[in-house]
Amino acid sequence: MSAATKSFTQLLGFKDVWLITGGHLITHWYPATFYVLLPIIGKELGLTYTQTGLQALAQAHRSQLQAAAAFLDETVAERSLQVGALRSTQPTLGPAGMRGASGMSLYGGSVQVSLPVFDTGRARRDIAAARVAQAEFAAQSVRRQVPLEVEVAIARLLAADAAAKAADHHVQQQR
Repeated sequence: MSAATKSFTQLLGFKDVWLITGGHLITHWYPATFYVLLPIIGKELGLTYTQTGLQALAQAHRSQLQAAAAFLDETVAERSLQVGALRSTQPTLGPAGMRGASGMSLYGGSVQVSLPVFDTGRARRDIAAARVAQAEFAAQSVRRQVPLEVEVAIARLLAADAAAKAADHHVQQQR
């Protein structure tokens, strides 16, 4: 066992390490087994293999899903920047100028560091949390919309197929 692993287990405790390992295992296990279990799920829901496959393809390749996930990741990262320890001070660097009562002007560089004596950052924290919640709701909306769009496309395909068969039957009767 390496020194880093020993210090990690001593820091967290063996039970915590197993809990983290189990959570990490689940995050890899679920996406890996989803496609294996998809035919069973489709059979339980009464879907054909074509419908199940189209749903899986839509979930894997829709750009709206990828964009919603990226937006959610961006807002979570922005929240950590807005409420993190680095946000408590806001250093600024730039030009500065001053004009005295005698009319004399002084120009030069300026370095300012704002210390949040009375600002606890509660407003920034609440705004960042609201943006993350908005991104989560948008991502959830897109995740729900994609299967509905696939179902509508399948229904239209089946209706067009039935109409084509009816037209073929009508043409056969006309001959």
